[in-house]
Amino acid sequence: MPELHCQIVDPSDLARIHQHLSVAHAANVSQDPLQVYAAKRLHHGRRRSGQWWLGSVAGQPVTSLMCYRLALTGPGGGALAGFGLGAVATRPEARCQGYASKLCQAAATAAKAEGAGVGLLYSAIPSAFYERLGYRVCPAHNFSTDDPAEVAGSGSQARLTACDPLRRAEVLSAAYRSNLDGRLRVARDAARWRTSWSYFSDDWCFLIDGGPGYVRVVDDPEELELLELCPAEGASPQPALRAVAALTVALGRKRLVGWLEEGELAGSSFRDLGRARTLPMLSGVSEADAARARFFGSDHF
Repeated sequence: MPELHCQIVDPSDLARIHQHLSVAHAANVSQDPLQVYAAKRLHHGRRRSGQWWLGSVAGQPVTSLMCYRLALTGPGGGALAGFGLGAVATRPEARCQGYASKLCQAAATAAKAEGAGVGLLYSAIPSAFYERLGYRVCPAHNFSTDDPAEVAGSGSQARLTACDPLRRAEVLSAAYRSNLDGRLRVARDAARWRTSWSYFSDDWCFLIDGGPGYVRVVDDPEELELLELCPAEGASPQPALRAVAALTVALGRKRLVGWLEEGELAGSSFRDLGRARTLPMLSGVSEADAARARFFGSDHF
């Protein structure tokens, strides 16, 4: 098999950046013209913080990915340096030759050499591909209901108050940390909270019963997606979920979806969509720690 040359692309090298994006454009069979596809990707703030990795064979780009440096909080509350792999892509004609695996390994090796020991990614393909690279599946089930009115009427509802997440960053980041205490997760102090919101500026934030708990949602013409549900410490999440369901009804959306846990569900109409969409996976941690990790849709990259 021809040798794969792996390299980090300088963000100022526009020609190489467009080679990188052309791989993803072909891999994703995008209906957008390449220049539009590239413009959308380059517009996204998170990409400005990542490393652009490109794999080439005989000078031709065949596979690409993004690598991000991450700050994680371990199960004991300690800080962990990590890295995230995202947007892994291979041209259709170059698949099944091990190119993506080699590029992932090259990016991970470089990150570990800089002290980032924990790897995180979100797999949109069968997990076996990344399990061969040492990743473990984390719990993350995507639930959905086509009857948000049933959920809204299944019990008491919390009061949701819209807030500016940037001005409330200290309160919201504290609620996030207390809600996930003792579980491996993405670290999010006030500064990182603001960065997260700069990446997803279309999200809405509501305080639960005046705070400090909150919900984070994103609206779509067909559905309302619950990205984060963080009730106040010790509070039940179900009243807040019912309130989000009521908001779904008020907006005229057909579905309410979100990454939820069994204990957070309210009403009987939720169905488990399984782990087919953006499944989080970890490397460099124990099986027990991976099983207790908690990630939200807004952590995805």
